[in-house]
Amino acid sequence: MKKVLIKEWLVSGWKLTIRHWKTYILYSLIAAFVSDIAGLIFYHTVSKSPILTLFISNIVMVPFICGFYRIFIKQVVNDEKINIKDLFKGFEVFVPSNIATLVILIFTGLGAILLIIPGFIVAALYTFTLPLIMEKRLGFWTAMEKSRKTIWKNWAAFTIFGIISFIILIIGSLTIVGIFIIFPWIIASTTYAYKDWIGFGNTGDSQ
Repeated sequence: MKKVLIKEWLVSGWKLTIRHWKTYILYSLIAAFVSDIAGLIFYHTVSKSPILTLFISNIVMVPFICGFYRIFIKQVVNDEKINIKDLFKGFEVFVPSNIATLVILIFTGLGAILLIIPGFIVAALYTFTLPLIMEKRLGFWTAMEKSRKTIWKNWAAFTIFGIISFIILIIGSLTIVGIFIIFPWIIASTTYAYKDWIGFGNTGDSQ
């Protein structure tokens, strides 16, 4: 029977992140820089709307998150060597990853309208969506449904995992350097959860 091993995932994710911390900080900086530049270009050439500028930056950031999942999956599977190309591999799933993220945000927002906790529950149900899109190349809805069905019976534990991860990210964002190591740590921890509950191997449906 599969178990929700929150402490083990976080500890394993931290150990993996610290082992290559310089690389992950560099990659996080690159992702943030490229996303911000995309937003600035949009701001100065298309629209000076702060909301739309932030939207564009986030659209560019999503594939980088997928790229980080690729990196950690390679390292968790058999400690493969990684390079900067892996970070940009997420752009191969640019469209499905962004559509999934947008839909999840909408669903989470609707849940948050009810109460704060339902919003976290909805977000928790879709924890594995992006790694499923990246690793198994599933379409956005197929990935969302597989994540939801996988987590459904253990939604409470995964919600706790999500809340803890969120709190860690908030704490990390309080310092300039902190977020650039906390960000990959959370993705690494989620990758270990993905390994236990989904498993590796490109056996999913194609996009």
